[in-house]
Amino acid sequence: MPAITYMAEVGVEGRWFFVSPQIETMLGFTPDEWMADPGLWKSRIHDDDVEIAMQAEKRVQETGELYKAEYRMCARDGRILWFRDEGKILPDTPGARPVMQGVLYDITEYRRLEEQLLQAQKMEAVGQLAGGVAHDFNNLLMVIAAHNDRIREKLSTGHVLYADAVEIQNAVARATSLTQQLLAFSRKQVLQPRVVDMRSVLNDVGNMIRRLLAENIELKIEIEPELFPVKGGERA
Repeated sequence: MPAITYMAEVGVEGRWFFVSPQIETMLGFTPDEWMADPGLWKSRIHDDDVEIAMQAEKRVQETGELYKAEYRMCARDGRILWFRDEGKILPDTPGARPVMQGVLYDITEYRRLEEQLLQAQKMEAVGQLAGGVAHDFNNLLMVIAAHNDRIREKLSTGHVLYADAVEIQNAVARATSLTQQLLAFSRKQVLQPRVVDMRSVLNDVGNMIRRLLAENIELKIEIEPELFPVKGGERA
């Protein structure tokens, strides 16, 4: 693990007596530049993490315990790096301020991997939830489809409600496709893209919306003659 060793007086304005050459590779400052400016350390700590570093240093001064803190620092080129800072007070150091010797470990990669793991765990939880919801919803759709089929069989094609029954059938088919995609996501199945006829999709959506509108509202859908092909996902 990349690291910077140092020796400095405790306190924001404490002098730096030594800092290893690795600081130039990590933060972009030479050891001489770093030691010449006691305030450089604090100025490079991420604004959200300054309090963490300061509180750890306060505990060291009050109790003499080991210094331990994790915080971000901004390199000269703007990169943000994570560090784990560990140090201890040297005994019998001359001067008004105690002197601390420590190591700054670069844990940026560790933090990145940790974040990826947390994200993967979140996605797994979402997948499990999606799978459960999709399974229950699919069962409801089967009941709706079965009852709608029975109703449609009793209606003639010219009946005023027949078109509504057909629209219910189409909506169930679309919802079933959606639940299949949710199940595919929860099971980490590969989705196979296919070309979707957007004219058909838009007309279906329009018909569904029209049946929800009041009689005094007219919905007009204008579809361009040449629509770009659109790909959608299906279960592999």
